[in-house]
Amino acid sequence: MKVCDPHAHFWSPETHTWLKGALDESAPPQLRRFASVARPFWPDEYRRAMEPYVVTHAVYVQANMHMNTSALEEMAFIDGMSKACSLPTGVIAYAPLDKPEEAASIVARMRSYSSFRGVRF
Repeated sequence: MKVCDPHAHFWSPETHTWLKGALDESAPPQLRRFASVARPFWPDEYRRAMEPYVVTHAVYVQANMHMNTSALEEMAFIDGMSKACSLPTGVIAYAPLDKPEEAASIVARMRSYSSFRGVRF
């Protein structure tokens, strides 16, 4: 069966460095709860995890990569992934909507990426 996943994430402790803290046994429980996913999870693994379904479309939703990089850098990275792997087919990125002028500037630049679909706050 073919499916569209409207809310997907792809990550690695190298790109989402906050995940590295989840492996620290002295980390608070709120962070330790992510220890089981503190490993690379890219489109190929995602496709395998979704079997027997065939994911034809997936929307990547911003996942705090921007804590170490800018929202635009995260958008560029995921757009490159989209071009290389054909997933995700769309991206919901981050923009600081509580700062309208900054958000407008970011969104204007994000519109140049073919996989950009919108922002979340």
